[in-house]
Amino acid sequence: MKTLSLSQAKSSLGKIADQAIRGETFLIERNGQFVLLKKAEILEPLESLDEKALRRYYRNKTDAEFENRICRASESNLLED
Repeated sequence: MKTLSLSQAKSSLGKIADQAIRGETFLIERNGQFVLLKKAEILEPLESLDEKALRRYYRNKTDAEFENRICRASESNLLED
């Protein structure tokens, strides 16, 4: 994990974003506070998975529906922040 000042991050944000997409993690410091920059994995909505895919990942449909609700809640919280 690399630590950068905000001014360092601003001057090469495109390069840093590309490295984050490839799996590198960065801590960006501003006034003693830190922001984490890393690749975000967005999960596919449950509706986009076919029956065969669901059976590979879940024991039953109830488990799949529960996880789908959690993913949607997490996704909406990320978008609101």
